[in-house]
Amino acid sequence: MLSSRVTSGYMTVFAARSMAVTATSRSSSEVKDSTKKNPYLHFWRLEMKNRPEGVRVGKYTTLIAEKWRALSDAEKAPYYQEAEAVRKKIRSLTEEKSKPVGPGSALSSFPNENSSEVKDSTKKNPFLHFWHVEMKNRPKGVRVGKYTTLIAEKWRALSDAEKAPYFQEAEAAQKKIRSLTEKKWKPVGPRSALIFFTKEKLVAVRESKRRAPVNGADVCVQFDALSPSDLQKYEDMAAEDKVRYTKEMAEWNPKE
Repeated sequence: MLSSRVTSGYMTVFAARSMAVTATSRSSSEVKDSTKKNPYLHFWRLEMKNRPEGVRVGKYTTLIAEKWRALSDAEKAPYYQEAEAVRKKIRSLTEEKSKPVGPGSALSSFPNENSSEVKDSTKKNPFLHFWHVEMKNRPKGVRVGKYTTLIAEKWRALSDAEKAPYFQEAEAAQKKIRSLTEKKWKPVGPRSALIFFTKEKLVAVRESKRRAPVNGADVCVQFDALSPSDLQKYEDMAAEDKVRYTKEMAEWNPKE
């Protein structure tokens, strides 16, 4: 069991964070870029140094938030400058150039040297089929990289007729992958009038940019309170969706 002092400490921290988030959300038009460090937090840290002894963090945060909202654009400018400086510093660290990638092996560079043979990047590389066959004969003790170089040289020496079987294998693999990705899933079932009504409420909330979530129980109460004329709109939408489902089910083949 946590002591009352520890519990109150947790509540104080939670209240401070809640108030900070509330103040920040109210000034969201001032901080549109999510990559920028919040200017308000710079102001908050500075003001917290003057917090009187005995005044809780949450309560003092409320006062700071009110003071922040009362500031003019000119008075807020220094804190925006501090936030911008922090953002630039973070960007400079994240955009720091990493060590260049070392030279590729014959296996990684080969398709680029023969791009005329493999023009479609979605196709499985015919050379890889040849490589898998040849690697079965790799002598014990010979490294993969070195043997791959020998295989690449052997591949380049093959005629078009000798390469044809590997191109056919690659094409077959590509068709198999395509058949899996283009598989038709079972159509979505018919949606009810309530679902269309709920969807309309969600769209309205999204467009109004409200932060409060849509309460399912409230939506059901509102739906039940609809007049017959208003309800008919959603009943028609449900009937139309049922026609869509029936048509899609008639065209759907579960074996495909």
